[in-house]
Amino acid sequence: MRQLVASVALFLFTTPAWADGETYPAPAAETPRRLGGHRFVPSTEVEWGFIDSWVSSTTLVGFTEIEGIPARSPLAAILEDQEAKEVVVGQSFGGSWALLPWLAATARVTAYGLIPRDTVSSIALGASELFRSEVGGTARLLRRDQWQLSARATLAWGETRSLLPARLPSTPYVKGDVGSIEPMLIGAYAPAPWVGLQATVSYAWRRLEVSETDDVHTLRGAAAASFTVPRLPVTALVGFSVAHDFQRDLSTPNATVLFGGAATRMRGEVEVFYQGRRDFDLGVGFAFAGDDDSIEERGTIFIQMGYYF
Repeated sequence: MRQLVASVALFLFTTPAWADGETYPAPAAETPRRLGGHRFVPSTEVEWGFIDSWVSSTTLVGFTEIEGIPARSPLAAILEDQEAKEVVVGQSFGGSWALLPWLAATARVTAYGLIPRDTVSSIALGASELFRSEVGGTARLLRRDQWQLSARATLAWGETRSLLPARLPSTPYVKGDVGSIEPMLIGAYAPAPWVGLQATVSYAWRRLEVSETDDVHTLRGAAAASFTVPRLPVTALVGFSVAHDFQRDLSTPNATVLFGGAATRMRGEVEVFYQGRRDFDLGVGFAFAGDDDSIEERGTIFIQMGYYF
């Protein structure tokens, strides 16, 4: 264990972040994720629009509280006005490969689970898990000294499994497939070397096929701002997103578990990154989520790690 701790410390702190005698901050070198002298960091709300090669890991744990669970059986109707509470856990691994100076291919796998915290939650929501795979591509459309514009598209598919006692007397175990197609535009702008702005707008079509079929069409917008700390290899980031579902059946319990119980949802994040190396990011943050009807509240603590080739 001591050798492991020593190795991590050597990796993070003894390798100079700025080579050849440079001092922090480094000059505005031409690198994929540097604009206007600002070194951008990844946001959990805004998709990454830079063309570079990297691998990443994100680990999260948190809570969710949901009210107004759809009453689709006599058992669920008894608990309809109760509040359901669950623990959220998740892990994802991702990667990107820069095929050309303006084009990158991406991939990601994610495992996600909801675990009930009390009796009401065990009956109304049960336990759920989602395994998801995603492939995509990012193309840089325009780039200038301080800003750039990129287009990105992803194709995702996954499997969801749920144990929902509220479905009784029907079978409580349900298993199904989730698929999605999501094109988007991503912009980045650095008005000064110490601040960077990112934003994205996207449209997603998702199909959930379990005991019944539910199509979810979502329009989503997100923005994030990152700030470097003077004389320290630290960057702080704040982000926010709003998503609205169209043509969705809000009474479908399976979609409620996966996508929330309201048509409009808001999410936010606060994160701090250590950037003592040019090729490595380590971020620790807190994300929170809610909706326009105060049906669902969610908070998670997460750790992001990324290595850039």
